[in-house]
Amino acid sequence: WYAELARAVREVPAQHGHHAFLDQGLDGRTFLEAERHNFDWQLDLLGRTLEAAPVAMTVVYSVYLDSINHRYRSVLEGLARPEWPPQEYVREFYEAAYRLADETLERMLEHADERTTVVVLSDHGSVGFESVIDPYRALEDAGLLVRSGGRIDFERTRAFPFSACHVYVNRGLVPDGTYEETRADVIRALQRGFGEHLAFALRREEAGLVGLGGERTGDVVYGIAGGSVGGHIGGVHAVQSPTAMSPTGDIRPLLIMAGPAFRRGAVVDSPAHLYDIAPTLCHALGWPQPERAEGAVLFGALGPSAEGRA
Repeated sequence: WYAELARAVREVPAQHGHHAFLDQGLDGRTFLEAERHNFDWQLDLLGRTLEAAPVAMTVVYSVYLDSINHRYRSVLEGLARPEWPPQEYVREFYEAAYRLADETLERMLEHADERTTVVVLSDHGSVGFESVIDPYRALEDAGLLVRSGGRIDFERTRAFPFSACHVYVNRGLVPDGTYEETRADVIRALQRGFGEHLAFALRREEAGLVGLGGERTGDVVYGIAGGSVGGHIGGVHAVQSPTAMSPTGDIRPLLIMAGPAFRRGAVVDSPAHLYDIAPTLCHALGWPQPERAEGAVLFGALGPSAEGRA
């Protein structure tokens, strides 16, 4: 059946990504029309795949809502600059975009039956912002980071930001004897630079509180609380605390699970993480647990154990 599946995939024309179109001035109606064609392609492939092979699990992924939130979340929340599109236009665009998502999910469920387990999941939400935090400036003001010609001068820099929420100590310059002192300086610099917008600043060995840790984690990790301030990477997400919220926005993602093994109407009140999904699904479907799974089974969502098709 592998050969049949490969033929099914080849017979469906590919649809390339188009998420940069919003930044190039494409109007919302045309953007969503392109996305509808993209879903048509994915659903055609899904149908062909299920007909061609005994597939146990299928995954359909889309990123267009993330593209829209990056571009327009602040406008939707009334935080954007006057030269941006009108809020009413953006609100109608959002409604049409989420209506497309609902319609697409309805079409996917045409392939389901009473044995099917369905999971609807987002990897994150989003919050609006008027300005962004600047970790480079915060460390620079504290004398921990030096820039020359717009670049970090590592010969004179004791600590520097990396990626979304990490600050690394320059171990090539900072001796072991002042390592802890330098980390304390970093935390104080973030507290002064971000003020009330700083949700936390943790040493590496404390980072398990927010799902991080290990030797590749920054010497200090931090998160901001949301509100009207966004992260220097991503803006609407990526640097925020996992529970950050704004007046109409929320970083916490949507998770809906339904199927024979799940309790109807159950709501999980305790914190759940993305890495809990695989163990929970394996338990619900009667599959072996992943050998290196780090998450836990969300037993609060489960009823009597039953196997199904995902």
